[in-house]
Amino acid sequence: MDRAAVRRGSVAALALVGAAACVLLTGCTWLDGPLQFSTDGGWICAPTPEYKDVAFGVNLPDDLTSSITIDSIGLVDAKNAVLGTTSLMLFTPGPGLRLGLDQYPPTGQFPANWRKAMPAIGTATEPGTAYDLVLEVRSDGTNPARLSGVVITYTSAGRQYVAQTHFGLELKKAVSCAG
Repeated sequence: MDRAAVRRGSVAALALVGAAACVLLTGCTWLDGPLQFSTDGGWICAPTPEYKDVAFGVNLPDDLTSSITIDSIGLVDAKNAVLGTTSLMLFTPGPGLRLGLDQYPPTGQFPANWRKAMPAIGTATEPGTAYDLVLEVRSDGTNPARLSGVVITYTSAGRQYVAQTHFGLELKKAVSCAG
């Protein structure tokens, strides 16, 4: 057996041992974390003459029993859509709406809540508190701009997890989204 083959075998064995250690020592990213979203899909459309930059809301559940810290946020299957600023906005309990879609920033619907918004990346949530993850999304100028969901990488109790929404957004260069 030549040295190159031995070296490749050693590298493969080392990778396998590393993967096993990752699983055992919880240094990996897991999908079964405390932040879970419905697998039901759907779409919302925003006419871009009215909404140049949109505030797209991801409603974080208020029944989390542990704190989470968002590490990164990405758009799923994005086509011509650009992610801008990401923020966490407290949701005030009581009758009212959660953020779905608004102009960015969402000061029209949520002026008091928006004043207290925090950067999404690196902010630890409080268990049992409701937050709306506010994503600034805009078109790159190409019509239409779309995304099919949002992927959130976060840490809870020292372990990293990934959660994905299945609700999409379309930005359409039109006066309305009908048709």
